[in-house]
Amino acid sequence: MSSQEQSDVSSNWANMWSLSVALLCLGLLGYIAFYSTNTARNPAVLAGECLSEAAVVWFIVWVLSYAIFGGSRGAKNIVVYCAIYASLFLGGLINASLNKQQAIKAVSSVQEEFARVTAVAMTTGGQPREVVLPQAAAPVAKGEFGEVEKFMKVFMAELVSQRNDYQKEFEAIGWNSILDLHRIEEDANLSESRMIISKARMIVKSYKLKTDDLMGGVKKNIDNLAISSRLKDEIIYGFDHNIVRARKQIDAVWCCEESKIKGFENIIELLATSKNWSVKGGKMLFQSEADLARFNSYVSAIRETAKQQQLTQREGQARVNDNFNSIKNNGY
Repeated sequence: MSSQEQSDVSSNWANMWSLSVALLCLGLLGYIAFYSTNTARNPAVLAGECLSEAAVVWFIVWVLSYAIFGGSRGAKNIVVYCAIYASLFLGGLINASLNKQQAIKAVSSVQEEFARVTAVAMTTGGQPREVVLPQAAAPVAKGEFGEVEKFMKVFMAELVSQRNDYQKEFEAIGWNSILDLHRIEEDANLSESRMIISKARMIVKSYKLKTDDLMGGVKKNIDNLAISSRLKDEIIYGFDHNIVRARKQIDAVWCCEESKIKGFENIIELLATSKNWSVKGGKMLFQSEADLARFNSYVSAIRETAKQQQLTQREGQARVNDNFNSIKNNGY
């Protein structure tokens, strides 16, 4: 073979090698950008991970190059490693950007649903009412964040369903008529009133446990999601970071429920022990100023507890919205 022919063959092999490296880098970039489940979003972390990953890919390329070209193509050249590294890093940046967009879509969709639920959960007079849940729709976000969005909406639906059941059980025992004057007049020895109070306490105790069970199962449900381990860890970290304050607010709400029941019990016991009262003209009249003062103090305490409960709930809702906005503004 002449020197010219050898030069042409060498040139062809070089072109083939360059084309192979270029196709490899494009393939790596595309795969990492659109199919990778790596949720690293910090450029510094991503850069560090790509160093080792690029070294592994470069070594494989070197082995193949040695087998095909007899080590003559210079796969050890730093340019090849840099090209592989750049492809992985750029693909990772694109992937992180796409993930952030999907995360924002997921959080925005959940936040809209949360706003809808909280807007209709109370009457204008501050009384709780049933929340009608919409039919489950497909997630707005795609991929892993679609799974996260679906999980968050299911969890919210479970909380709403539990709340609706709680209200229905209170209605079933006649709680809304606990201080109905006509009912009280017909309640001999106020035994029915005491039974309503007792049942109310049992309902609160039951649903406190149900709420604890629901909150306690969150981590297990997150672990069962079809998402990457890194994303699971980040979600669990966020849950652990906020659960202490959330539990305090939940406990405060239940404490208010118990306090209101105690307030109504105080009223019933006052009426049971004091016979110096009557119902006339749709009003409860007391012959004793002391009994009237006690009655009014119990009513005032119930109202104050209800106000405190509403304030705690509003603070909790505001905190949830702050968390949503933080995720959207600062990244998932």
